[in-house]
Amino acid sequence: MRLICGLLHLDGAPADPAALTRMTAALTAPGQTPVITRRCDGPLGLAVLDFGTLKPGGQALPAITGNSGGDRLAADLRADHPLPSAPAFLARLRDWGDSTPDRLDGDYALAHWDAAHHTLRCSRDIMGVRPLCWTHQPGRLFAFASLPRALVQGGLVKGGLVGGGLAEATPDPVALGMMILRSYPDRQRTAWQGIHWLPPGHSLTVRPGADGIRLHRAWQPDPGQTGLWSGSRDRAAATLRDLLQQAVACRLPPAGAVATHLSGGLDSSAITLLAARLTGPEAAPPLRALALRPAPGSEGRHDEQPFIDAVLAQAPALDWQPVPPPDPLAFFAANGFGSSPDLPLEPGFLVDEGNLFAAAGAPLLLSGAGGDEGATFNGLAMHAALLRQGQWKTVARDLPQWARAEGLALPRAVWHRLIRPLLPDRPRHSGGTIPGQDRLGHGAAGLALLHPDLAAQVRDALPAPTPLTCRAADRVAILTRGYLAGRLTRWALLAAPHGVAVSYPLLDRRVIDFALSLPPAYLIDQGYSRQPFRTAMTGILPDSVRLRRDKHSPLPDVLRSLCSLKAALLEQAHSLRQHPRVQGHLRLDVAAAAVSALPDPGPAADAAFQALRSGGALPPEAAPALQAVRAIQAARLLAGA
Repeated sequence: MRLICGLLHLDGAPADPAALTRMTAALTAPGQTPVITRRCDGPLGLAVLDFGTLKPGGQALPAITGNSGGDRLAADLRADHPLPSAPAFLARLRDWGDSTPDRLDGDYALAHWDAAHHTLRCSRDIMGVRPLCWTHQPGRLFAFASLPRALVQGGLVKGGLVGGGLAEATPDPVALGMMILRSYPDRQRTAWQGIHWLPPGHSLTVRPGADGIRLHRAWQPDPGQTGLWSGSRDRAAATLRDLLQQAVACRLPPAGAVATHLSGGLDSSAITLLAARLTGPEAAPPLRALALRPAPGSEGRHDEQPFIDAVLAQAPALDWQPVPPPDPLAFFAANGFGSSPDLPLEPGFLVDEGNLFAAAGAPLLLSGAGGDEGATFNGLAMHAALLRQGQWKTVARDLPQWARAEGLALPRAVWHRLIRPLLPDRPRHSGGTIPGQDRLGHGAAGLALLHPDLAAQVRDALPAPTPLTCRAADRVAILTRGYLAGRLTRWALLAAPHGVAVSYPLLDRRVIDFALSLPPAYLIDQGYSRQPFRTAMTGILPDSVRLRRDKHSPLPDVLRSLCSLKAALLEQAHSLRQHPRVQGHLRLDVAAAAVSALPDPGPAADAAFQALRSGGALPPEAAPALQAVRAIQAARLLAGA
């Protein structure tokens, strides 16, 4: 894994090596010892931190690549295909220009100085697997980094550079409001004013002496080309299987440790078993399979462990490592909320996913995330959607099979899968729809945690929701405009302090392109959704996993953790509610009320927890309490606590 950072003086002033040193220091987490390369060429300064990850798919590029013509490249890059020599690769980048994200397949964040055109171009892979953020002061400075902390803590604040600051370390209330509601970062807003994410599949170009920057979307699938596959269902399953094997194979390094995230679900289990087949039972060190698991004694009737056990039985050489949640009281006492400048609203005391990456024991972790939106498309109301598209033959064939598999009479299946989804939407609340419901869905209740002025700004800033339907435009939008970018960015930010890069075979360009080519009618078959993936995994996945229809929460402990910290959370809310920088943005009285609604630690909390273990739903007070925790964290940030 690599992290990159750099700056460009747009006024021609020479780059300051001390500024690069501060940025790389901010990117180096405690206990890390990366190899750091820095280089200044006139107004341009670049730096790369190398954590020693082996680069599959071709030779590793030097930390900072250059040529005799003055081109320079700082790259965090894992390519899907072998790379040419460094000079030839620089020539390709120059030829590709703004279209680089559409031409280069892999996981990457790049910064390329094109000396001939006196231009700096930053590019990010199509899914945003590798993070890259930037900040800009027109006519003066431009800077970028893999992580926001390099710009927030790296001395690039007011007075930190000659002539004033590049980015003031001031929280962005709108971005914080969006994170309170949604829990993951926005596609473009970081938590800090003036610091932005480069969106997935985009390039950004800046040139000294030019006005502003140019942001270009390089990758945008055409909905008109979606669903045009003309082969048989069996051929579709075989093709998908071959592409998935290629996607996993190109991510495996020729040597060294590799880990996978194994939750017991369809996607993570498939990636784990495909990787186990490719590495073989004699791999040294063995492939490590990790999962966040409940604390001992917290497992319930609805638990993922039987499915994990079925996967482990199929690949006994796997090094299985369960990762329990933190002890909330001990964690909170030692670390507070456990947040960072990169993810300031991350409640580490509830689910410390950093422990997952700390336990990886490898610089690379393969994840099955992203399958629901592409290769294992898990669309809503598929039978009704197909009927609406005129696919009545497919519905007539598959719906009876679905009813038999679910143990339902056919009339009841028709009601659940056809009639009810086609009925007009009705208000969920007796008082009508919640303001902002159209953009926020179930997160809309969190608007009550925001001051009305901020709530209005957050509503306006949030993108329109993308329904998970099999319409061509929606299938494209969920990959290009949906929540995936925030989810992948979040995991990258959690993994980076541990020197771990996460990669997603189900989001491989070849797999995505093929998944989008499948006709909607192919996405259900034999009474099952998420086809033809299920058929493709015959003989690879155990049938208990391949044909499962549900997914359980791996962490029922969250409710108990919230209850155990109820008093501490209320104390935080009360201590911050009168702060002048908080009052104009957040309503901590509402946050305190949400936390107060939680069961008290002891018998009441234990009863709610036991109900959850037995398959009950998460209590209605849990979701507002989680949003309230993020609101309290936002208040601490705004108050400078």
